[in-house]
Amino acid sequence: MKLLEILRKTNPSYFRYRYKKLQAKYFRHRDRHLFTHACFNHPLINIPKRVIENEGPVDVFNDALMERVCRLYQSFSHTYETAGDIWQEIEARRRPYTDALLRDDYAEVRSFFLEILKGDLLEGMAHANGIVIDAGRNPYTADYFTLRLADTLLSLAEAMGTYPVHSFAQMDLQRYIDHLNPNLEKLVADIEQEIGFSLDMPQVGNPPIVRIGDHRLNPDPVQHAYTAHRIQQLLGNKANPTILEIGGGYGMTALMSHRAGLRNYTIIDLPYVSSFQLGYLGAVIGSDKIQVYGEKGEGLRREQYDIALGPPVAISAIPDRSIDLVVNVDSIPEMPVDVGADYLKEIKRVCRGQFLSMNQEARKQHINQVQTIVPELVKTVGGFKRTHRFRHWMEQGYVEEVYDLTSTD
Repeated sequence: MKLLEILRKTNPSYFRYRYKKLQAKYFRHRDRHLFTHACFNHPLINIPKRVIENEGPVDVFNDALMERVCRLYQSFSHTYETAGDIWQEIEARRRPYTDALLRDDYAEVRSFFLEILKGDLLEGMAHANGIVIDAGRNPYTADYFTLRLADTLLSLAEAMGTYPVHSFAQMDLQRYIDHLNPNLEKLVADIEQEIGFSLDMPQVGNPPIVRIGDHRLNPDPVQHAYTAHRIQQLLGNKANPTILEIGGGYGMTALMSHRAGLRNYTIIDLPYVSSFQLGYLGAVIGSDKIQVYGEKGEGLRREQYDIALGPPVAISAIPDRSIDLVVNVDSIPEMPVDVGADYLKEIKRVCRGQFLSMNQEARKQHINQVQTIVPELVKTVGGFKRTHRFRHWMEQGYVEEVYDLTSTD
């Protein structure tokens, strides 16, 4: 309590953040008997507990890659200035990492990447130890991680049509419970056969995993495999399609899309987040496959690269109507209204195909900012034709929408 009092006096905004977190944790504890993880898509009754492992760090982060990460952050930061948004606060709490980037301390930056999925640098972007396993910070219960994995696997199997959707109205309770407890090894095998690529979590960054048969699983690749699958579906048989992702997290959707065979992928993101994308994707698929905007005087996209990374300003360098599909997952609602609207205007300019949005509509209040809703922003900007809207298969409370931009009329 003394710490909270000090924070209240010295840093009121952070005090409010910490107080709300504690308050929410109290209410979740008080009311825990009323529900089973309301954030899940399934009630997950009597799901067996599984062992969570960390296999240890693998050092695939050489000085050349760390130098590129530092250069990216420094050069991108010159092109973007945060303005009191959510990510400014997140980045401010990660000063040791950003300070190491600014002073070119490759050894220190490497130490962060070696354990990037065991700490809390990727808060809000990953299922990592420091967020969902650390008992002191976990907003749910100790078994959240393994339950989340079971939930994402069931959701993806249902979305792929390799496992039927349950219906309590058509089942007695025991059959309903049995349906929620399938053979997960077979479930994964069926999904991978249908989707055409692996769901395994790379060991890079020392992530938490659960072993199911020969598979090393984490909710992140399972969840983002669905996005890659939807990208494939929407692109159809188009040859060498161009994909633009606005806000790419630490790069998992790009990685799953890469596994799906998509090789013309661009991510526009904040400097802080782009640094993770370069470090992580560079380690997993190879630094030579990643292009950085402004490096060697280059713009965005060269044939020899699979994935291109750029800061927000770089979207203006993308030629008109050159992108076949634009993707935004859990991102636009977090932006200030004017920033979100500007992105939609740019999407309308560069896209000759479709815009895929997977976002929540909760209007969360964050300090002085109320989160936006994509369809309202789309209506304000104009020029988007919505062809699909339905509840997102993979995330409770999220909506998936597809907008047609084949015509600018």
